[in-house]
Amino acid sequence: MKIVRGRKCGQCTVCCRVPPIRSHDFVKPAGVLCEHCVEGAGCSIYAARPRVCADFYCGWRMFEDLDDSWRPDHSGILIAEETDDIPWRFVKRTGMKFIIDGPDTCVLNKKVILYVASLIAGDVPCFLSIPGPPRHAFAKAFLNDRLEQAARTGDGHTMVAVLQDVLTTLRAGPFEPLP
Repeated sequence: MKIVRGRKCGQCTVCCRVPPIRSHDFVKPAGVLCEHCVEGAGCSIYAARPRVCADFYCGWRMFEDLDDSWRPDHSGILIAEETDDIPWRFVKRTGMKFIIDGPDTCVLNKKVILYVASLIAGDVPCFLSIPGPPRHAFAKAFLNDRLEQAARTGDGHTMVAVLQDVLTTLRAGPFEPLP
């Protein structure tokens, strides 16, 4: 996996709090700060962190076309690769999941809408995800079917309306408790 040269997590610790981590050597519930994380400083065991953490890079660290404003603690969006729930027509593609960690407005701005539109127009499966309460599953919605026409025609007004509707639906839950 290639990461963008010079991009460091710095004080961003979104991935240490937001997603659940379940691996053979480490478990952390969703929405709970990792026991090894020092908020605003990073991992206290960075050199010896679990493999699942060492292997994870958010979209901002992986994709050169995302500028510094996309760093998760700045943008309110954690971008992660998505391999689950990919519709059959995208079976050979890894998806992109936009996990909202800020207010709804963080996804309803021109920069995000243009990026999502470019991915959808390029047939990349895209998902919007909202974390539930701590120790609960995320709510997730597949975006391509609802946004494909607007993305291909550059209809920003429809993109905003659809994204607002998706956010409202996701925020309403239900959020299933995680074991």
